[in-house]
This record gives sequence, structure tokens and C-alpha cells, in this order.
Amino acid sequence: MSSKWYGLGLAVLALLMTAGLAGAQTGFDYEAPYISTPPTIDGVIDDGEYLGEPIVLNPSTLNDLGGSINTGDSSNEAEYWLVWDENALYMAARVSDPNVVYNANQGDPLNGTDGVQLATDHQLLQEGGMETAGIHIHDVVPGQADDNDTAAYWQHLNGNPPDTFPNAEWAGRTTSTGYEVELMLPWSDFEPNSPTPEVGMQMGFMVLMMDFDAPDEQVDLWWTGDGGIGNPADWNVLTLGDAVDTTLSVSIGGPTLAAVGANATLTAQVSNAEGEVSYQWYKDGVELEEEVFDTLLISEVLEDDAGTYSVTVVDEEDNQAEASFVLTVGEALPAAGLTSILLLAMIAAAIGMVMLRRQTA
Repeated sequence: MSSKWYGLGLAVLALLMTAGLAGAQTGFDYEAPYISTPPTIDGVIDDGEYLGEPIVLNPSTLNDLGGSINTGDSSNEAEYWLVWDENALYMAARVSDPNVVYNANQGDPLNGTDGVQLATDHQLLQEGGMETAGIHIHDVVPGQADDNDTAAYWQHLNGNPPDTFPNAEWAGRTTSTGYEVELMLPWSDFEPNSPTPEVGMQMGFMVLMMDFDAPDEQVDLWWTGDGGIGNPADWNVLTLGDAVDTTLSVSIGGPTLAAVGANATLTAQVSNAEGEVSYQWYKDGVELEEEVFDTLLISEVLEDDAGTYSVTVVDEEDNQAEASFVLTVGEALPAAGLTSILLLAMIAAAIGMVMLRRQTA
């Protein structure tokens, strides 16, 4: 494979590479959640397809991620998701780029096109460069052809045979704010020694973004990993994790004890909701009319306000969850009582100091 993209990448990587060094990965750890339903590889990152928190790559986060910008000071940002199932490893990337450049230098679709890269070391070799068997480098760029705005181009770079990853799937598209790409890599295509995926399995990985802003202009290379892409020992560690709980849930926060005459606020805290959420509050099983927001304010609490409060929430997909909360009401302590308690505490402290002095005298 002899595209200018590849040649430019090798030239930059040669400056970053410390070939043949072995050792534990020194980048950050990322846990890829298990998914029960594989994403549709169509270049559109739909809600719920990729679970877990994304890797956010921008100038502010690079230091925390052990990464660098090779050139320039771009305002671009990339979000990467990695998920898995028994069949494949999946990557999605959403890039914010005000100037998506497609084929700026003409010719090869990967020549001068903005895109992202995923590097994997499924054997944790921790040594060698991108020509080492088992070190896999995947480039994915969004298509912008006149007749197919959702096309994408992908190439696999390393020292493995050209037909490595024959069953990979990829897609991409440009958006109003940049572009999105998706990539599916079957476990059976990882060579040599194809892994059997299971929770807890680890592999080396790194993500990178390329940004061309003009024909023949030096690209910006943003990566995660202390030593750049050239040394797998400096890559990050990807761990295959459990499934993420996506069940709608709600809990209630607030004071468990309220004083008579004071105000008490109960708040419903919702997780994993799909779209907008509706609320309905109850007291001792009786619906509280017009209490249909995430907070319930009990003004000037009375003794009769003690009881079990509950809330039912429903999201736009008609998922439902409930939670309950017991509120106890007590008499407020008068100001004189507070003063007395404070005075007694001061007297007790003073007596304690006198006793301590006598013991040490």
C-alpha cells in the first residue's frame, strides 16, 4: 500500500518511534462495555448503539490521556466509543471539524482526507512497530463523493497479508458539524492467534485523528499514548467489560427528618432515560395532584406530612420506574434549647482540658 497518507504517516511515526522496546503499556485504561445488540454499521451513530463513556480527544484532554498533537493547534474534537460482543470489536468516532477535507491532494481516497485511526495489539506484544505481525492499524475516513455522501474508505496497514480483516465492515458520513465513522472488526480476523473474547480480556490500543486543512499541508496528528503510534509499549490498555445497565431507574434524595414549620424538598434522580421523562408523586399511595415535576416541595411541614412518598417516572419509550422515600417529622428545637446545648458542650470541653492537665502534671 503506497498512498501519500501511508507515506506521511510513516515519516511522522519514524520521529516518534522507539522500536523494539518492551514493557507494560503506559497510557490510560479504557473499558469497552459488552453489547447484546450489535450496532448497524451505516455511518450514523444512533443513541443507544454505543454504550459507556466515550474517549474525548481534544487539546484540553490530551495531557490527561497521555497524548500529543504533532502539529498545529486545532479546535477539533473527536469522541471515540469502543464496544464488543462475541463476534467483533466495534469502534465509532464522532468528529467536530469546521473544515472537513476530502481528498485534498487528489488521487487515492486516503490521500489528504480527514479521518481517524484505531491501532490494536490484541496479543499485548508491546513491541515492534506498524510492520509487526499482530499490530493492526485501521484508517477510516468519511466519504464525500458527489454521488454517495454516506460512503467511506478504509485501509488496513501493517506487516500482515493484504487480505487481513476480509470481513471488516465500515461506513461514514459528513455531518453539519464534522463527520461520523463506524468500524466493525471480527475477532476471527485478528491474526495471528485470533482471541476468544471474554470479560476481562485486555489488548493494547490507540486512537488517532488526522486533520488536513489544505492541499499538501502538513496534517495534524492527535493521538493517545505516551510515545505515539510507533511504540505499542506506550499504547493504552483496552479491557473488555460487562454489559452496561441501561434499565431506567429512579431514586429520591432529600431529608429523612424534617422539623415542623420548616420546608422539605424531595428530588427524583433519573438514570438511563430515553428522551423526556414524566413524573407523578404519591404520598402513602395516594396520588398528589399537580405534583408532576422532578422535585416535590413540602412547605411549612406539618406533623401530618410524615409518611412514605413515592414517585413514578416514565420515559418516551414507555419505560417505567418507581422509588419510595420515608419522611419523618419532628418538633423543631427552639433557639433557647440550641443555646443550652452549645453551653453544655463548652463546659464539657473545659472540664476535659482541666482533667487532661491534671493527668499530665
